[in-house]
Amino acid sequence: MTEDAEYIFVSFGLPSRVCRDAVGKLREKGEKAGLIRPVTLWPFPVKAFEQLGPCVKGLISVESNDLGQMVEDVALTAKAVFKEKSMPVYSYAAGRTLPSVKKLLKILCCERWKYQGGLLIWLR
Repeated sequence: MTEDAEYIFVSFGLPSRVCRDAVGKLREKGEKAGLIRPVTLWPFPVKAFEQLGPCVKGLISVESNDLGQMVEDVALTAKAVFKEKSMPVYSYAAGRTLPSVKKLLKILCCERWKYQGGLLIWLR
C-alpha cells in the first residue's frame, strides 16, 4: 500500500491499527496514503523506507505518547534514505490516548502544523 503513496503514516502498536483504517478511508477518497508499521523498533526497519516510491512527499509519525519517541528515528531514516531531496517528517503524538481515524483524516487536509526542533508538530 506504499507503492504510489504520497504521504506515509509510520506507526507501531495500537495506533497503527487506527492508521490502517485511516489509510483505507483516504484511499477510498482518492488520496494516495500509505502505512509503514514497524514490528520492532530496534533495529529500525530501514528497508521499508528504501522500498518507498519516488512520489513520497512526506512521512507522518503517529504515536500514543506525549513526546513522539519514534519520530526522531523516522527523521534520521528519511534523511539517510532520501538523500537527493529534503523529506518532511511530521509528528502526531496523541498523548496517552489512541488517535482517532477522524483526527488522522484531518491531518492531511489541515494546516495546523508548527515547526519545532527540526520537526513539524501537529497542534492539537
